[in-house]
Amino acid sequence: MAWLFKKTLLKGETPMLIMELPPYKRPSCELYAAHVGSLAVVSSSCGTVILGINILLWFLATYPHDRVTERQFEQRKKTVAASNTNQLAALDKESKAPACAIVLPVAWANSLNQR
Repeated sequence: MAWLFKKTLLKGETPMLIMELPPYKRPSCELYAAHVGSLAVVSSSCGTVILGINILLWFLATYPHDRVTERQFEQRKKTVAASNTNQLAALDKESKAPACAIVLPVAWANSLNQR
C-alpha cells in the first residue's frame, strides 16, 4: 500500500522529519516527595478496600456452618487417610524398606537399609 502511494499520490522527494523536543529539566526533590506521597495515599486506600473485601469473603465462606456438609467432609477425610495408609503399607511391603525411606535422600535410605 505504501509503495503504491509513493508511486502515485506522493511523487517527489521525501521531506525530512524534524521533531522538536522540549528541553530536559532534572526533577527536583519536591517533585519526588509529592509523587511518593500521592502513591502512599492511593496505596493505603486500596489496602483498606482489599482488607475489607478479604474479611467479608472469609466471613461468607466460613459462616453459617452446615452440619451435614461437615460430616460428609470428615468422612471423606477419613477415607482418603485410610487409602493413603494402605498405599504406603503396600509400598513398604514391596520395597522392604522403612516407610520414611520414601522421602529421605538416597544416602540416608541406603544407610537405613544397611542396618
